[in-house]
Amino acid sequence: MNARLALFALASIAGNAQAVTVTWNINGPTTQWNTAANWIGGRVPGINDLAVIPAGATPTIQGNTAFVAGLFIQPGANLLVFNSLYVEGGASIQGNMSVVGGRFLHRNDVNLEGQLMLWSGATVSRRSAGTGVLTVRPSGSILIRSDNTSAVTLATALSVQGILDDQSNQPLMIGQVSADASDGTYVSIETGGTMRFTRGCSVQATIYAGQSAPYIVSSGFIDVEGPASNVVDIAADLPVFNAGTVYVYHPDLHIRNSWDFNTNNGTLMRGTWICQDAGRIFFDNNTFSSVGTDTTVYLFGPGAQLVQLSQIQEIHGRIAMDYGASTPIYPPSGTLTNHGNLWLGAGCFLNVGGQFANASDGTIDTWIAGPTSAEYGWVYANSATLGGTLNAQVAGSYTPAAGDALAIVNTTQALYSQFDTVNTLNTPVAFHAVYDSNVASLTVGCPADFDADGTVDFFDYDAFVTCFEGNGCPAGKTADFDGDGSVDFFDYDAFVVAFEAPC
Repeated sequence: MNARLALFALASIAGNAQAVTVTWNINGPTTQWNTAANWIGGRVPGINDLAVIPAGATPTIQGNTAFVAGLFIQPGANLLVFNSLYVEGGASIQGNMSVVGGRFLHRNDVNLEGQLMLWSGATVSRRSAGTGVLTVRPSGSILIRSDNTSAVTLATALSVQGILDDQSNQPLMIGQVSADASDGTYVSIETGGTMRFTRGCSVQATIYAGQSAPYIVSSGFIDVEGPASNVVDIAADLPVFNAGTVYVYHPDLHIRNSWDFNTNNGTLMRGTWICQDAGRIFFDNNTFSSVGTDTTVYLFGPGAQLVQLSQIQEIHGRIAMDYGASTPIYPPSGTLTNHGNLWLGAGCFLNVGGQFANASDGTIDTWIAGPTSAEYGWVYANSATLGGTLNAQVAGSYTPAAGDALAIVNTTQALYSQFDTVNTLNTPVAFHAVYDSNVASLTVGCPADFDADGTVDFFDYDAFVTCFEGNGCPAGKTADFDGDGSVDFFDYDAFVVAFEAPC
């Protein structure tokens, strides 16, 4: 936006098209806002004026409070606020504005294309009865500095298309009660916008009397990073929505009070939730029983956890684990049913303390990087009922070899039924599903090829009968065909079924 358009916009926002423009004199004697000689025309701007801070200027508001109708900070300019700046209309911040322990108050819209820095108890607030929104454009940012010494307050309507970067370990207050703030304050992280935390801190959204709007509305990206010892707490008196992405790398994120994930039926309804390395997400005052169709949970690394997953009973969306992640689930009903997608990277496993059921509309994707359990994804449960689809995706340099057997579903008690469909992807080698009383495995080669000569014929049948009768077995073979630890008629019957089925 050029200077003429910016001034016209500010005049319109201020509701005073005849407002006088007063411009900072970059050749003035000091940096003090309230010194008349620092302004072109020798007059400090007042409540009916549009104040313009040109490139190269660095005015400071210190001592007396400043009142203006509108504010335009041009690119390359910096305004430093130690006391209070009241903008009766709106503002355009294309350069930099720093608020140190002071207050920036506006009534109409604020367009932020540059950077707004806050620390040491700074407050950004919308005036009582104001309707304006502070919009952080894609090029803009709000930075809460790491040397912050006390709580920073955002008591305004804030729409973030760029970055809200909290580097402080001090509290961030949203909607903090203030005589200057009006109803409808919130922080909205829009698509393409980011709310970032790089140190342990707390975010507290406090309700006003008569408050009606939600406080943190995210269709963008909430990014929690920093050392594993950090803890970030987010709490709100009103619902907090997330239809975007929450990413936690290393620290713990505690979501307290009314984070709204639609608990009418106990379902995590929306959003993408990512935990990496030691990153963990806790819903401290809420539980849920299922992962909804519009929800994806990613766990990357051995310590990654979305803790409330341990109590779910149904998967309708997606749970994905990679880089050695695993998660325990103890469904209160005794059964975890997958109607969605369970994505298991190499070496990852789902540990179910009860029964696991893969429904007819459920899919399991297992990534296979080798023939050992540390190299493919698998499920462990007390018992399992299988249906739906298993996709076996070979990854890396692994070349499946005849005889490789991968125990994809392991149980301690019983295995019931079989997958409806088994697909082998990313390799020309054929895997075949083999089911016994406790384990569903993928094997390379046809199970009925008992003499391992590459074809299934009468010689295989003869070799199995010889082995079954105890008169010698082919190398690496056993008559315990169903793998239950004993040789009996059930092994003979299982071999006949395999022999009669095409491979």
